[in-house]
Amino acid sequence: MSVSVKLLMAAAGASGVSDTYFIGTADDSRNLYATCVDSDGEYIWWGGYADQFSGSPYGWMTVLNLDGTVNASKEIDKPNSQIVDGVITATNNGMVTVGNGYLNSTYSGNRAYLDWSNNGLFNAKKRNLTTNTEIATGIGYQGSGNVFYTIGQGNYSGSGYVTFGKVTASGSDFSENESRRFQYFSSFPSGFEPPTYGGIAVDSSGKPIIAGYYLNCARYDTSLSHDVGKTVSLYTTEYNSPSLAVDSNDNVILSGFGRANSSSYQEALLIKLNQSDFSVAWARAIRQGTSNQAGRSYSCCVDSNDNVYMCGSLQVGFDGYGFIAKYNSSGTLQWTRRFYVSGSYPTFVLNKIKTDPRDNVLVAGYINNGSDKRALILKIPSDGVDAQSITIDSRTITISNPSLTNTNWSPSTSNYSPNLTDTSTTNMGNWNHTVPNSGYTNTIQEL
Repeated sequence: MSVSVKLLMAAAGASGVSDTYFIGTADDSRNLYATCVDSDGEYIWWGGYADQFSGSPYGWMTVLNLDGTVNASKEIDKPNSQIVDGVITATNNGMVTVGNGYLNSTYSGNRAYLDWSNNGLFNAKKRNLTTNTEIATGIGYQGSGNVFYTIGQGNYSGSGYVTFGKVTASGSDFSENESRRFQYFSSFPSGFEPPTYGGIAVDSSGKPIIAGYYLNCARYDTSLSHDVGKTVSLYTTEYNSPSLAVDSNDNVILSGFGRANSSSYQEALLIKLNQSDFSVAWARAIRQGTSNQAGRSYSCCVDSNDNVYMCGSLQVGFDGYGFIAKYNSSGTLQWTRRFYVSGSYPTFVLNKIKTDPRDNVLVAGYINNGSDKRALILKIPSDGVDAQSITIDSRTITISNPSLTNTNWSPSTSNYSPNLTDTSTTNMGNWNHTVPNSGYTNTIQEL
């Protein structure tokens, strides 16, 4: 498969230069869920999912140099419908991905997996639970090859669980250290989805922090024993897409979406929790209008000055917009940018946000103009990007500085301490899969 990557250098203005990487072809539908910058600050790793119109779905990874040129790209496990949900770099800049995929071409038996790649070699491992569906939702790096992961939406023998654990990546393999399982339901209520735990971060002491359903957020020590936790109360219990980051003082940044101020619309939510006891330092909500999906945040990050960023989507009528918001460490809004693609009932979703070693903002997701869906990568300076329209492959993307509703809200909290159950340290099984080294190429076109 040939995948086109187009780099647009926008006209330099007061806000600097914007780089836009547009990934996709006419015969596939792409999304980006994962990104990281390697430990040396030399490469940007992207991962996601593609659904070919003419073939089977597959996961994929692309590695960009900091200047935007492609270093490497690979399909992952086609045709087993593998999704890359998270990616980090570990020892010697080896890559660890987390995600989920079907074990066979009939698309049954979905399992979570971890994938360790060193020198271009992939060696997948899967969770060897007994029944039904697992979706790996988060990954974080402790150091010395130690990787934390979370598995949400796990159905274990008919009961609802969330699992998180620690493995050590070395050579081209994993060794599993410890894991814990949270039980949420003894059986799933009719029509109720299993709990989703997605957010994970690791503080400067190597302690994992996990966030998820009902705005639960908890920190654990390095042996996976509970340390401190809080549940943040919303207008309703609806909450989804948790994302976590830590600042230089190990304060916790939590983002997602829920109904904080009204039962009639969702908002993109951002909360800062104090390091010592997870009390709320400040909380913010962003939306546009009052439609059901007026604001959704899917990811957050912190730069070298403890500024906080979040990204997500806005819904206005039948049109979907992407957005980025920047706050300083005190929770004061610095700027917002809104992104739109022209088309019939268009959609613009930003799933993941990171900063590079120069504090440029890297954000990824997808656009859908009503006829096809393409993965999109944006790189913008820390002070934002000028309002402008850009055209790539006949698709017009409009960047604006909108008047979004930004609300300071004061959520109540309660202590959160889930029951933990030890799981077997031998439940990682081999999952043989293929990673094509040919037939998946990228080209760069500078516009």
